Amino acid sequence: YRMLKAENDDNGKPVPVNVKKVRVDKFVEIFKNKNNLQNFVLETIKKESIETKVHNLMKIDKGFEVQSFLSWAKDNFEYIFKSFYSNHMEKLKLKVSDNIYKEFESFNKNLSKNKQSISAEIIRFKTIMMKDVNISKNKTVDIFVEFTSEQTAVVKDLDGKVLKGDDNQIETIKDIWCFSRNYSQKNSSWVLTKTIEA
Repeated sequence: YRMLKAENDDNGKPVPVNVKKVRVDKFVEIFKNKNNLQNFVLETIKKESIETKVHNLMKIDKGFEVQSFLSWAKDNFEYIFKSFYSNHMEKLKLKVSDNIYKEFESFNKNLSKNKQSISAEIIRFKTIMMKDVNISKNKTVDIFVEFTSEQTAVVKDLDGKVLKGDDNQIETIKDIWCFSRNYSQKNSSWVLTKTIEA
């Protein structure tokens, strides 16, 4: 808020400030709407809390580094993506949770049932950013990472006829993947536990 400066009359006595006549700063006017103010506060707290959560994670894992983790997450996104779309499911067992594995398996079974195949390719990553970090009491850590990438995807029948998509059509896809690790277990590693299409 702007500082209010009192003025003096001819006798040197301060004149009461009429607050109603003081113009409100434009920044404050933006937040006259309670929803706008609440959203601003929540977003601010959220950003600060991620930093705090990462700091708390570093207390559990002193070797944890954000940039190293995001680099690892990118490599694993590509590995899981390629293994899934090439139907090399055996490669995924150590990379994903049981629930995710079952979802992937079910997806491939449905394709096979419908006598279809799908091919997909990552052209490039546009952004990779950490969205949130959750630490539970049993030292299970969930890290949510948002991947924005350019991809192509084509669905074909057994004769090779294109049913959906185009090899030349590049789409920007935004996914949020959750990687989890239980630090209370020795030699535990990060695995994919959730996928969310943003």
